[in-house]
Amino acid sequence: MRMSFYAVAIPLLLSVFLQAQTKGSFHEVSVCGKSAVHQTVLINDDRQHSISLDQRPCTSREPIGIGRLEGTEYVTYGVDDVQNGRSIDRGYAVGTMANGDRYFLAYNGTATMNGNAPEYLEGTWTFTGGTGRLKQLKGGGTYAAHPTADGGMEFVIEGKYELP
Repeated sequence: MRMSFYAVAIPLLLSVFLQAQTKGSFHEVSVCGKSAVHQTVLINDDRQHSISLDQRPCTSREPIGIGRLEGTEYVTYGVDDVQNGRSIDRGYAVGTMANGDRYFLAYNGTATMNGNAPEYLEGTWTFTGGTGRLKQLKGGGTYAAHPTADGGMEFVIEGKYELP
């Protein structure tokens, strides 16, 4: 009887350990340069209204760390709906890790505008997947950003992740 218990319990425990997930959190600081692609369309209503499509390359100063992988850079692709000094932002980012694996995320946020330029951004984001070791990446977090003197943006990104 005791032997059959161990014969069942040991493989069961091993399968639990082998399927264990890697969980963690991170803090990243990055700088996004001027837009590589930027197109704005003015909307002819009475709300100082425009919609912009934007693509920005970003470099990590304090890189994202997921598992044992470290991020190097990412590119954001966003749509900004600007009305009366505020913006509603939605978009995506594709990040590259030092080993070449990539992660994908979607974000939603708001910005306070100073004329046509963002003065302060904040929002939330969610991982939508990845490649290689990040293929089943899950998680999310928050971001905040402010402009830099050279026309770029400095981002502080915080989040949690889970890998199978």
